[in-house]
Amino acid sequence: MLAAAPLLVLAGLSTGVLGTSYFLTDNIRGSQFLSAFTHQAIPDPTHGRVNYVSQATALERNLTYASGDTLILRADSTQVLDPFGPGRDSFRLQSNKVYNEHVAVWNIRHMPQGCGTTNGNDCYTNSSTFGCGVIAPRATSFGPSFNAIGGGWYAMERSGTYIKIWHWQRDDTNLPMDIRIGSPLIDTSNWGTPVADFPDTDCNMATYFSPQRMIINLTFCGDLAGHNYPSDGCSGICEGEYIIGDYVNQNPSAFEDAYFDIAWLKIYQ
Repeated sequence: MLAAAPLLVLAGLSTGVLGTSYFLTDNIRGSQFLSAFTHQAIPDPTHGRVNYVSQATALERNLTYASGDTLILRADSTQVLDPFGPGRDSFRLQSNKVYNEHVAVWNIRHMPQGCGTTNGNDCYTNSSTFGCGVIAPRATSFGPSFNAIGGGWYAMERSGTYIKIWHWQRDDTNLPMDIRIGSPLIDTSNWGTPVADFPDTDCNMATYFSPQRMIINLTFCGDLAGHNYPSDGCSGICEGEYIIGDYVNQNPSAFEDAYFDIAWLKIYQ
């Protein structure tokens, strides 16, 4: 993942029916995101060079735009930052509902790209900001390659015994028919091999996983992207309060592509 950070985490209350079948309970698009999620103006849990702003501030500064079937979430790409001041303005949205066993399907046209960006919290635990890592089989699963083809779909199923994640690119002929036609009933047993599969073999999910909220965020450097910054071929220093000329502070135009364009989110339970 490049040096910036976008994306989704986990997610109310009913269990799936008929084993791997689930009913549509939430269909969120456009301005509905503004009531389904709350902008959190809080310090970044992953210690990035970021300043999460409120919803009112995000709308005023055009860091959030929602209309029709479009939700745009972007970071500031105009301001050179004082190295002793707040980080780059950005967003952290948290769902108002909590979710236990469910399936979340995201239709995403564009995700943040660029040096220093980091999407979401990767298998976050209480003891560390580092969790499980997965290498997807296709380069079009993230970043510039994902964006170049118009994005695609991500889906996550959390059951009582496993968590599975699927990705389908925009032109994917294997996109499940129930997603393609917008069916109110889905069956994940017909979705093929997931890109990630976390069974409860060594982890009692009922013990360690409580109902969770979804998070969409974009942070810079910090505990996640900061460690990948040199190996991603990015120049200079990712960030530092006492370093003049570090990347995040001094290069606002580098973050023009650091944005989400989300068509919709559907939750099935």
